[in-house]
Amino acid sequence: MGVQNIIDNQGVSLVITGMTIVFLALVMVSILIALLPKILAVLLPPESAEPAHGHPAHGHPAHGHSAHGHSARTRESSDEALVAAIGVALHRRLNRK
Repeated sequence: MGVQNIIDNQGVSLVITGMTIVFLALVMVSILIALLPKILAVLLPPESAEPAHGHPAHGHPAHGHSAHGHSARTRESSDEALVAAIGVALHRRLNRK
């Protein structure tokens, strides 16, 4: 056993083939990640023109309310509650006996 077995059984070509496949897969993943914002922008149009910090944009109703009557602060708090609920569920699931 040793290096001679690797050479005799085409181990070097197998390693090069495997490394090439992994490299190409990583290139494809990085291209997908780079294109993801553009793909999502096409598939998911923006919901409103409100800035991320919750203040209304010009031409929108006052007090941070959108056209549907929901305030940005209410959406943020419901998102936080959802994240907390998911965290609790995962914690309970992973710590079952």
